[in-house]
Amino acid sequence: MDIVLLENNLIKRVVFFCALFFMTFLSCNDSSSQEKINDEENTELGDNKNHSRKNDLEKQSLNGQVASVTQILYFYDEYSSEKYGELISRDYNEYSKSGFLESSIYYELNDKLKRKTINELCPNGLVQMSKIYDQDESLVNIEFYEYDESDFLEKVRVITPEGEDEKIMYYHTNSDGLILESRSYFPQDQKDHFMISYKYDSEGRCVETKFEDFRVEYTLTSQYKFNEEGLTIMSKMFFDGEINHEYIYDYTEFDTKGNWTKQITLENKRVTYITVREIEYY
Repeated sequence: MDIVLLENNLIKRVVFFCALFFMTFLSCNDSSSQEKINDEENTELGDNKNHSRKNDLEKQSLNGQVASVTQILYFYDEYSSEKYGELISRDYNEYSKSGFLESSIYYELNDKLKRKTINELCPNGLVQMSKIYDQDESLVNIEFYEYDESDFLEKVRVITPEGEDEKIMYYHTNSDGLILESRSYFPQDQKDHFMISYKYDSEGRCVETKFEDFRVEYTLTSQYKFNEEGLTIMSKMFFDGEINHEYIYDYTEFDTKGNWTKQITLENKRVTYITVREIEYY
């Protein structure tokens, strides 16, 4: 489910907010502890660790029986009257007791509701249907998920409230169930508009995403580096092969479960963003 959310957000925020989203994506793939750099970036998984069998909390390296996570992203301004600066976005995610994502609400600038997603889960925790609502809480899309005999994601069909096909997302996975490639097909013009490819390290963590837009012919590549405990410590973003942003991440506060609650993002050795998490437990 986390990869599907990543794809949807990549498409929607690929111009100005793409950098901010990638930072949010990075923070969702963290565990909690002190930082030690891990330079191994293997893209082949030969140990068959069944990374796809993890629930959503495990995929996001969250400790304990988490009920919800509120993640707030600020553009840091030391002169702002606000504590951390300007609020850029706020995400609120709710999880089942078995650790699977049940709902997600996204607020953007000025804390205005942008999107709400409600997931209908199978008994094994897999998403079988998602309903997407807009800022007026009107139904925008319904997503139907299809899996192969190994319960690996194969296809997501996106339809309008009127029942018309809007797009179909196809997925190619490896033997561990990790998504290697996805493409978005639009029936209206019978063409693929987007494709995203993924690379992973030996722990199943995404170390590279490559987003290709076939309509305007550009490529956005992001690379990630983790420490031994799984915290993202660096990311680089490339537009059409040229580096556009490079971020360093520092984690300064943790809760009693060991989950980080404050992340500082630096670009060119300057603090640019601060991310705060509020975590509730069952």
